Amino acid sequence: MEPKSLKKLWHVIKNADAAQVLSDPAKQRYLLPFIREELSLSEAAHHLGVKPNALLYQINKLLNLGLLEVVRVKQRQGRASKIYRAIAQRFFIPFSLTKAETVQNLAIETDIRSERLFQQDLINAQMMYGDEWGIAIYIMEDGSLSIDLATSIEHTAEDTDFILAANYPAVWSSWLWINLSHSEAKMLQQELIALWQRYKQMRSPDKPKYTLRLGLAPMNEFVRETV
Repeated sequence: MEPKSLKKLWHVIKNADAAQVLSDPAKQRYLLPFIREELSLSEAAHHLGVKPNALLYQINKLLNLGLLEVVRVKQRQGRASKIYRAIAQRFFIPFSLTKAETVQNLAIETDIRSERLFQQDLINAQMMYGDEWGIAIYIMEDGSLSIDLATSIEHTAEDTDFILAANYPAVWSSWLWINLSHSEAKMLQQELIALWQRYKQMRSPDKPKYTLRLGLAPMNEFVRETV
């Protein structure tokens, strides 16, 4: 019989304590394995790299918050072993249950951790390829200002030949201000989504893992001038 939890796609959080747990990366990690699959205490502890006794404390908290449930009990070597599963595949935290003052602040706070991890991976991959690391400030050919982290004065962000060399790591990060009509911007949006959908399918445990970041947004020049 299919576990009850598998039938529920979304769960809307209504409890402030549950919202706090799901908003904290250090606490939400204990729920993530159970969203992917049904697991016993020992199996989940192995996935997370923690001791079963420490995880049991977190599991009991998740059970009390209604985020986790026992889907069945399995008899193993004469002992009963509980099998846990998250109550839904996806969770939604209403803005009213967050601590952010505005939606803008919430978006920034949500992105900060991912951005920090991405930058750490980006720099770590490049550290061995330069000895004069610093900030390069210059006007690009299109007249826009570029402020980039560069490996040296010879290799700025525009030096794509250096970056594309076979012995250089497969990395890329850039900000580009461009002028587009609405139809051109929608076309670019479609291209970015198509690229995202294409590479989203390329997941294999036998290959190295990369972070792919894509973005596009209308520029509010007034806001940029006042911050």
